[in-house]
Amino acid sequence: MYGWQVAALICGLACSTQRVSGQTPSAPAGLVEVTGRVVNALTGAAIPRALVTLNSRTVLSDAEGNFSFPQFQPNASGVQAYVLAQKPGFAAALNPLESMAQQAVADVTAPLELKLYPDGLISGRVTNARGEPLSKLQVTVFRESGDDTQTRMQPVGLTMTDFHGEYRFDQPPGHYAVLLRYTSHGDDPEEVVLPVRFPEQSESSGAGSFPLSPGEQRTVDIQAKTGFAVPVTLKMDDSGERFGGLRVQAQAGSGSSLSLDAQASRSHGEYRVDLPPGVYSLHAARQVRDRRMEAESRVTVLEHGTAPVTLHFAELPLLPVQVVLDTSASGSTSGLQATQGITVQTPTPATFNLRLQKIAAAEEDEFSEIGLSSTGNSFFFEAGPGRYQLLSQGGGNWFIERASYGATDLLSHPLAVSSGAGGETIRLTVSSAIGQVAGTVRRNGAGASGYVYLFPHEASLTTLYPVRSEADGTFSHRLPPGTYTAVAFDHRYPGDLHDPAIKAEMLRLGATVQVTAGGQASVDLDQQPIEEVK
Repeated sequence: MYGWQVAALICGLACSTQRVSGQTPSAPAGLVEVTGRVVNALTGAAIPRALVTLNSRTVLSDAEGNFSFPQFQPNASGVQAYVLAQKPGFAAALNPLESMAQQAVADVTAPLELKLYPDGLISGRVTNARGEPLSKLQVTVFRESGDDTQTRMQPVGLTMTDFHGEYRFDQPPGHYAVLLRYTSHGDDPEEVVLPVRFPEQSESSGAGSFPLSPGEQRTVDIQAKTGFAVPVTLKMDDSGERFGGLRVQAQAGSGSSLSLDAQASRSHGEYRVDLPPGVYSLHAARQVRDRRMEAESRVTVLEHGTAPVTLHFAELPLLPVQVVLDTSASGSTSGLQATQGITVQTPTPATFNLRLQKIAAAEEDEFSEIGLSSTGNSFFFEAGPGRYQLLSQGGGNWFIERASYGATDLLSHPLAVSSGAGGETIRLTVSSAIGQVAGTVRRNGAGASGYVYLFPHEASLTTLYPVRSEADGTFSHRLPPGTYTAVAFDHRYPGDLHDPAIKAEMLRLGATVQVTAGGQASVDLDQQPIEEVK
């Protein structure tokens, strides 16, 4: 611990018994001592040596979980208080989006109780059909995560089964899936372990996940499916060029995806992969200098040998992104900008936090989300063949009125990139004729901190706008003109806000608000119980 932190902690503990009306005798007028305790949310037991942050100040809790921040200027003097407690093995919130976010505190003169949730345990045993343990197999755990605009399964842990076929993951509360990866096993290189996922995926249930509660011990035993594989030789069509590692993915006709371990052969420019008999679509990727190259091919793997497959690599098309100003709406400063003194700077594509999200991408597809790249003043996406949704997380004082890719309207249709096609330009027509919505979030009739979600009714690259209310419940946010449904909760909603059923329930619970260019709309919201949204 730094010396100033030790001094602050010692001072806080020494002065805590002298506190009168939230102020120490030696503290200057208007300053208070903020005290509190960090506890286990399940047992109420004290958590020692937790890192507690109050705005930009930090201390460690003592052996009894107590902490103190002397001489803090409260919100009555214009300073809002935000706190966060952290310790390895614990999470600050049940929702992963809130675990690293400081929470607003309305009253710092009363002792604070900060709750931390203990991690859960996911463990299990991998066996074959005879119940025998399988060691040295790769197990991955995926967690449902993302931001308010997107929820997806991401890998958060990787381990190998031990001699007894066992594995374990310590993870914070959340929703998870466990995957036994496709791999060779044993001394026989032709024997492979086929991928097994828990829970299983299906078109009706989506990605599928199971909940892990704080402190829960969840057992996920996996019975591996084994088979035999046939070696397949992959030949590079430009083997003289130096490049990085080769990544190969095989898509079976059943829809399952296999990530293959490509081993370099003794022959220059050749690699070997092992595949069970069947028909596959191969997708290979490699890095050549500063460009990513991809190749696609189909292969029929036969039991008694398969002819070599030649991969024809090509550079991914660059999709330039161009911003066009709507001068009819943006040529003059709007009334809202004039009254608030907002300086409007000419936007670039980077202003709008753009990304391409691949539609129906496999969990293991490392290129399922593509960020915007730039060289000098040029902006572009480097995207392989597939169908993508263009997304934006807003642009401050600007918004996207129209987006097109050739003849495709990207506000309401996906962007399709075909193999070997040249890159069309993505054109964004933008405007600064922005509006604003403001209001108050209430709990039991009084203003309260919370989270507000604003769902646009019109087609948009930004599918929802999240905003956090202050401790007194007030909030404001700049929005493009249009109609919105606003709904408020006391904390971030933990589910997928793009699930049609969840979104329909949100729209039912919320209030409608109309935002006009340069106007200021108002809406007051009562916090809704999270459990009402199924």
